[in-house]
Amino acid sequence: MLEMSKEWEGGNYADVLRRRECDGTHRVGVEGKKRSSSKISPSGKFNIWQYLENVMTGKKVFGAGIGMTALLTLLTPLVAKSSIYLMVAIRVIEGIFEGVTYPCIHAIWARWAPVYERSRMSSIAYAGSYAGTVVSMPLSGVLAQQVSWESVFYVSGSIGCLWCISWLIIIKASPERDPYISPEEKAYIQNSIGDLTNQKIKHPWKSILTSSGVWAIVV
Repeated sequence: MLEMSKEWEGGNYADVLRRRECDGTHRVGVEGKKRSSSKISPSGKFNIWQYLENVMTGKKVFGAGIGMTALLTLLTPLVAKSSIYLMVAIRVIEGIFEGVTYPCIHAIWARWAPVYERSRMSSIAYAGSYAGTVVSMPLSGVLAQQVSWESVFYVSGSIGCLWCISWLIIIKASPERDPYISPEEKAYIQNSIGDLTNQKIKHPWKSILTSSGVWAIVV
């Protein structure tokens, strides 16, 4: 109690609360890392779910979604000249792969964005998609008029493939896997978000599949 009263004597309550919150988060993160520092379960057996979590990261799923969309975009002019049905099928498949991008970006931010910076980082990420639309729409018109309508798909698909390769090489799934991050920044992120490797999420699939609101959006 005496130690607590000395902390509050300065009157800067926000700093005291922030300091106490960081200390508590740090202790939780350290304890969580001790419990889940291995792929071996407490019973001594190999934990397949932790292994799959390390293999199928949000980074890879996000990159695969963009990469497949870009690849199918490159094939669109060829398919469009051969069959209208294949053209429609490719566009539907592209939409399926694009559907993983927004959920995956949240999974990536969950491991990279400090708690008090997530809203800002998410806003920047979403703003990028709108900025891309603003740039690509007039550029597509210029390409279609000056070159050909096929060039719109070739240029945008090529940019997407180059972006995907750069993403998979440069971006890491978490601060722990990034060899170039500074120790100070790594410690700051880890202390802010704590340890996530031991968390298990149970998805309410029954509630989702029986929700009228979900089916209204799907249909």
